[in-house]
Amino acid sequence: IQAVSLLLSLNLVLVLLSSVKAQCTTATYEECQRTNFVPGHNLGGEGFDITTLTRKGAYVYKMESSITRNRTCTVCKNALMANEAQKLPLSVVDWRVIPRCSTRVHSAVYETSLAFIKSTNSVVVNDWRVGLGVMPMSGVNVEVAVSGSHSKIAEYVMKKAKNDKYSFSSQEVSCNYYSYRIKGNAKIKPQFLEDLKFLPKTYNSHTKVHYQRIVDIYGTHYIRQVQLGGWVREVTALRTCELALDGLTDDEVKDCLGVEASINILQVVNASSKLNACKEAKSKKLSNSNFSHKYNEREVEVIGGGSTDVAELLFLGEGGQSIFKTWVDSLKATPDIISYALAPLHELVRKAGSTKENLKQAITEYIKERAIMQQCPKCPGGSFPSQGQKCTCTCQESQEVTSGCCPKERGLGTLSMIVKKAEHLYGDVFSKTDAYVKVIFERAEQRTPVIWNNNDPVWNQKMEFGTVKVLVGSQMKVEVWDQDKGFDDDKLGACQTPVKATSGFEEHICYLKHGSITFALKLACVSTLMGSHCENHRAH
Repeated sequence: IQAVSLLLSLNLVLVLLSSVKAQCTTATYEECQRTNFVPGHNLGGEGFDITTLTRKGAYVYKMESSITRNRTCTVCKNALMANEAQKLPLSVVDWRVIPRCSTRVHSAVYETSLAFIKSTNSVVVNDWRVGLGVMPMSGVNVEVAVSGSHSKIAEYVMKKAKNDKYSFSSQEVSCNYYSYRIKGNAKIKPQFLEDLKFLPKTYNSHTKVHYQRIVDIYGTHYIRQVQLGGWVREVTALRTCELALDGLTDDEVKDCLGVEASINILQVVNASSKLNACKEAKSKKLSNSNFSHKYNEREVEVIGGGSTDVAELLFLGEGGQSIFKTWVDSLKATPDIISYALAPLHELVRKAGSTKENLKQAITEYIKERAIMQQCPKCPGGSFPSQGQKCTCTCQESQEVTSGCCPKERGLGTLSMIVKKAEHLYGDVFSKTDAYVKVIFERAEQRTPVIWNNNDPVWNQKMEFGTVKVLVGSQMKVEVWDQDKGFDDDKLGACQTPVKATSGFEEHICYLKHGSITFALKLACVSTLMGSHCENHRAH
């Protein structure tokens, strides 16, 4: 995985590197009733599924209560909302304002779907495995993804990877505005405790369904600490061999998508080597088309913000800056979770005993059953296992093939020919023909041996031209000669046959002034090329 960050400032958004200590006071009951909760007050304390990286919508902690036994509450001034006084839930502690937002477009590229899926785990700031049973791990010839294995974005990249050889470029922008954690003695929701009471004391194939129901409702973990704000991630699926045919690498496309995203949300970008390189590539290789338009197999994730119908933010083009700014501004009042610390659900079972251990086992089994385990493929002939990226194959780079085993240009194929026979030739007046055949493709020429004194010679000679570049209009030239003394040989006739891709040898007959020549042609497109002139990419 290679990642870069393109740092650009946005004057409309305040960028600070440290949190602002909240100014909090105790308010009376009447004041509490008139006061709104802090933004995102109920985003912690919720059940969470580590395999989908989604909140379950079922709470394990009481997040709507703010009034103490003394009929007071805690209110804090929100510096991001004109110092408005806002109340905290009783379950919340260490609430902070963290005005950390910029238009830093983080760009990264991942060579495989599993490499990308593993990267999505970065939103979890602690080790979610702690307290659970043994989880599957990657081995020498096995790649494993556990967390996020069934997230929406994981399903997207896995589906793509089944259809072709892809790499994945990610462009992301995030804003962090608030943080808090759940108190250690926070009150658990009565409904959750009630659900635990009905769990069987034993765990086996018959009772597993009851524990599974708890996991279905509440997930595998609960959220005990959050950072709130918003982020947008746009993941572009890049067909690896199509990039090679366009004369580009996934790193180049990743960089240029990052540049375009930055331009779209800023409109003005300072000159840089990347910007200049992308302008040149756009002109020479994409006919001045935008990278985001040319490579548009994309999945967009938008977290946070007031609008529920935002489907695109980074590659909107004209008007995109205004839409992006509106989204950023809305995050202060309607944030979502951008990172979190988790704890396994079974830890909420206060008493040690069978229920706690059984729930732990059920959660562990659920996660293991949903893990993605990928056996590393055997590399086909001509390729070998990559040392840089697990479970991928690489090739020795040549004029025709990239290190990723993709053809470097369109029109490449392996050309073969069989010169079969000639019939009814007429070369010499007083004797039979001493015939041979010249075969010419572009600058390459091959010839058969001479068959002496025979007007119906049979050669059945195979000729290999190796890897050639075929264009529309490419032709194979066949000439039949009668040998005399070498310098005065007589050409008996010639013909030209279009060279096109075939599934096998295709026979042709060429009629001369006297007689005919029979031969067969075969053009096999290299690796992932297809089409009559090997001009198109073929998905694997």
